[in-house]
Amino acid sequence: MTESKQICGADLLRNPQLNRADAFTQEERDARGLRGLLPPAVSTMELQVKRTLALLDRCPTALDKFLMLDSLHATDEDLYFKSLIAYIDDYMPVVYTPTVGEVCQKFSHIYRYPRGAFISINDKGRVREIIENCPNEEVDVIVVTDGQRILGLGDLGINGMGIPCGKLSLYTACAGIAPEKTLPVTIDVGTNNPEYLNDPMYLGLRQERVTGEAYDELIEEFVTEARRRWPNVLIQFEDFGNNHAFDLLERYKDKVLCFNDDIQGTAAVAVTGVYSALRVTKQKLADQRFLFLGAGEAATGIAELLVDAMVAEGVEREDALKHCFLFDSKGLVTCNRGDKLAHNKVPFAHDVENCKTFIEAVRDLSLITPNLYIPDYGSKMTSSIYIRGIGARIDQPAIGLYVDNIPYLNKNNYDFGFYDIRQVEVLRGPNIKPLPQALALTDDMALPCLLKVGDNITTDHIMPAGSKILPYRSNIPYLANFCFEVCDADFAKRAMKAEGGFIVGGANYGQGSSREHAALVPLYLGIRAVIAKSFARIHKANLVNAGILPLEFKNEQDYEKVFLGQRLSLSGIFAGLEGGTVSMTNVESGETFELVCDISARQAKIIRAGGLLNYTKQQQK
Repeated sequence: MTESKQICGADLLRNPQLNRADAFTQEERDARGLRGLLPPAVSTMELQVKRTLALLDRCPTALDKFLMLDSLHATDEDLYFKSLIAYIDDYMPVVYTPTVGEVCQKFSHIYRYPRGAFISINDKGRVREIIENCPNEEVDVIVVTDGQRILGLGDLGINGMGIPCGKLSLYTACAGIAPEKTLPVTIDVGTNNPEYLNDPMYLGLRQERVTGEAYDELIEEFVTEARRRWPNVLIQFEDFGNNHAFDLLERYKDKVLCFNDDIQGTAAVAVTGVYSALRVTKQKLADQRFLFLGAGEAATGIAELLVDAMVAEGVEREDALKHCFLFDSKGLVTCNRGDKLAHNKVPFAHDVENCKTFIEAVRDLSLITPNLYIPDYGSKMTSSIYIRGIGARIDQPAIGLYVDNIPYLNKNNYDFGFYDIRQVEVLRGPNIKPLPQALALTDDMALPCLLKVGDNITTDHIMPAGSKILPYRSNIPYLANFCFEVCDADFAKRAMKAEGGFIVGGANYGQGSSREHAALVPLYLGIRAVIAKSFARIHKANLVNAGILPLEFKNEQDYEKVFLGQRLSLSGIFAGLEGGTVSMTNVESGETFELVCDISARQAKIIRAGGLLNYTKQQQK
């Protein structure tokens, strides 16, 4: 409090840790030189949070929401965390995954507020100076990355700073660690990403990554200086490449308080889940066999912890290792595969026949592996299918299997011989619905305009995300209720009543995240074509794959001549797929317009078949 009393007036309002904006009382305003610098009314924290949420609701995309929250974090830290904590389900996906991926990719272009410490290879020998420049008197947790392997996006260089910043926000919001006692750090040794090397806006070093002795010396200097100033600090290594992650953990695990989240954090959560399942099945860990799809930091980290857990139960380590199998990009990890294995894979290389495909691995190892299958990355929400030992909602599995006309609804019964994948039929739980499939294309269509929207419609407009919706990502009928709700609350009901229709859009339709649901949900609602001024590239491809025909106004002014509810007739579609032009008539006005069909020859075949699934089936016949 002594320090805060020394800061008054505008300087107080510019300090994010001390600023309370219009929540300062009249007495505080007089005492701290704030009279006249704030609106007369005094707001409660609850009112400030309510105002913040109202502003967030006006943000059209998740990235826009992030930018607003980031601004709040830089100006009023207390309000930022109050809002985040009060609505953690809604805004955790904004502050961290999945939005943080887009934040990192665009970090240099949206950077506004300095946060944390940036240590480059050029700072070698001066890291103490950087650590001393940090304003934090105490630091309990440092999250540090070198940006080499950010999420599933690869080498993002200094742009990876979004990960430590986002993760530490959750440390405060979810674990109660004081924000002033956290420090995000990025080690910049260059990047091998040509996109950033050629980007004039990129904020990091424009050089290829430094490795070897110079890299090790910089990391050592950072760890030493951080521990010198804050002796009890916990250092979390985050999103380092495999070539460094395992080495750094091995080097420092017995010397300093540290851990690697990708290796150890994921493992702790996964193995905890396994133990929870074993309580239900009344089995021992040593009774299980595990096959991992992937052999990176997460997979090998889980496998190592499973082995340690079995050893703790009395199993010899050599025997425990035989319970875990890895499958990487080259096939099953075996002793005789012929390639040089990374050291983290070597303990799990067994003397069995190599398999080039995962299905082969499941078949060939079915007698000894797995009655529990763990994907390399994800959960029951994010992974495609759990074949055995699948996650359960209360007492029922999310996905079941049907084998030889026998239903396996109880996960205790999943230990069957898995010889032929063709014998298996997936049984979906109540929240997992089949994907909608488009009808085969016809040469002409006459359907109503069910929705008309303006320019720069994002995939968030089309299919919102958020924690309340994401659990239903496999339930397209439920998601349909939210389609375009921010643009037209009645669209979904109107589309359900219709027997198909069109959407008319402006320029850059479908920009933003590459969200397949933004195509699948309109497909479910009967949308046969989207007619726009122009399309975002990825969304246009998603429309084609879903079986929705993307068409563009040849003359953008024709957009103004089409209105909601009018019946539109498309003709000469088949010829248009080859020639590039389709004719559209506004049945109400009688006007005829030319539409451009700008898709590849392969995409034309996909559209004619009624989407990629139907096209693939046709190719297999």
